[in-house]
Amino acid sequence: MFSREALEIFMNTVFFNNTVRAYLLTIGIVLLFVVGGKLYTKILSGRLRKLALKTDSQLDDLLIDLLDRAATPVLLALGLNMLPILLILPKIISKTANFIFIVIVVYYAISSIVKIIDSFLLKSHYSGKILDPTARSAIHLISKIVLWVIGVLLIVRNLGFDITSALAGMGIAGVAVALAIQNVLSDIFSYLSILIDKPFERGDFIIVGNDLGTVEHIGLRSTRLCSLNGQEIVISNADLTSSRINNFKRMEKRRSAFSIGVVYNTPIEKMRAIPEWIREIISSKDDVVFERANFKEFGASSLNYEIVYFINSSDYNCYIKKQEEINLSILEKFQKERIEFAFPTQTIYIAKD
Repeated sequence: MFSREALEIFMNTVFFNNTVRAYLLTIGIVLLFVVGGKLYTKILSGRLRKLALKTDSQLDDLLIDLLDRAATPVLLALGLNMLPILLILPKIISKTANFIFIVIVVYYAISSIVKIIDSFLLKSHYSGKILDPTARSAIHLISKIVLWVIGVLLIVRNLGFDITSALAGMGIAGVAVALAIQNVLSDIFSYLSILIDKPFERGDFIIVGNDLGTVEHIGLRSTRLCSLNGQEIVISNADLTSSRINNFKRMEKRRSAFSIGVVYNTPIEKMRAIPEWIREIISSKDDVVFERANFKEFGASSLNYEIVYFINSSDYNCYIKKQEEINLSILEKFQKERIEFAFPTQTIYIAKD
């Protein structure tokens, strides 16, 4: 059995610049942090969850999930960060313990903030607020990049580096890199412009120059369209924002105007009846509104009529189908009335001497 004096001598014995008492105290404090994390997970977390179930808000559930995830590792890191305070340690070990603590805290802090942002974005989706998936993805990506850049700068600063001087020194290199990736940056800024102005969204049918199709994906550098024949068209965002875009999704109805020509020997009675026949044909179609049909002009080889009507749908396939029905009905009516469509002809008269 150790006497009190012997125990005191043992506790004051020095190993590697620290007494046994200091080592035991340090171990006890680190274990206290670890046990505290476990007790929170096993006891306090469950009680907090019961309280959270009584509320309609999802934010408290999210915060409890984040605490459950971060409590043990953060408390353990805090215990390790106490080592340089409780013990006399080599400088490298003290810096390493502090570095581990900063990295763990920054990692869980940024991860938690990103999850909170994602939660609000998801909440806006389910609450019916207008925020398309592309915008949600962009906000998630941009916020994640910004937060991690800030986190890395904090870690670098904790290591003793002068961030201000480093950023100033990177200025010239940054200009060189910016010139090298000018096109990439142009596409990225164009991507942000598309998200803010919203000239189109995923699922819209658009025409850009000679390309047309449904928007399937809006990326950082390019946008992908699915053409009518199923091909994938990839257009850079910079080209999109500098081009004229026709967006057909937002229109409530489509206007169709076309001309037909009949031969010059068509009887005048039938010419007067043609507008009424066309009106009856168009008005008989569902979701089609007749506007006008008029004898417009004397053509080089035909008597021309102009017909205008509207289709109460923005769907391109519906537009084509209705147009086909109307054209076939007009053709059928003209054949029944023995009216000939005109086509370019020339009549040559040869004078005799």
